[in-house]
Amino acid sequence: MNQSVIIGDELTISHETVGFYALSQGMKINCSLSFNKLNQLTGEAVTPENAEALFERARFDIEDIAEKAIKNQCHEDNELLL
Repeated sequence: MNQSVIIGDELTISHETVGFYALSQGMKINCSLSFNKLNQLTGEAVTPENAEALFERARFDIEDIAEKAIKNQCHEDNELLL
């Protein structure tokens, strides 16, 4: 598990994104991962029905991507789009 950024266990699935939160230095950042990006990470077509399973399969990669984006301050108003 990543030490500087922690990804929460709660996921919100919509028609085109997976919503989750990251904790970094005591700050909660709401994140959205597009189905397109999840498809790139897993190589599988993403639907609302399989998005959670695919997210879990790619969780460590997603943590790395979120950590880099947060360190580079790519988020606005505690929102991060991946």
